[in-house]
Amino acid sequence: MRTLKFYKTVFLIAAAYDLILGVSFFLLYPIVYSMFNIPLPETEAYLQLNAAFVFAQGILYWFVYRNIKRNVDIVKVAVAYKLAYAWVALYNWGIGELPHVVFAVFGLIDIAFIALFLLFLTDYRKVTE
Repeated sequence: MRTLKFYKTVFLIAAAYDLILGVSFFLLYPIVYSMFNIPLPETEAYLQLNAAFVFAQGILYWFVYRNIKRNVDIVKVAVAYKLAYAWVALYNWGIGELPHVVFAVFGLIDIAFIALFLLFLTDYRKVTE
């Protein structure tokens, strides 16, 4: 049986991951895009809108970490969000339209989070300390 501590660790890692990505792509996008040799879009708002959304997801995972049983519904939305990103990223990677493979890597990481979140949703009623 997986423990509450295990799942709290999962959501703490998910929170840190999305908070760091959100801040990086919001404030440091010229550096990040330059590191990967990705051309910048015409407007920074395009990047910052997406980065703000990722950052907000990180805050939601922090809420789950803080009170895991009360925030189960956030996890259900998280599965949908991560599934949507992974699908779009991996589909576009498959057809050769993704700006850079790093976005596919993020999609693969999200698939791992989806699996862990779904595992939590099957376990949460019986999770122990």
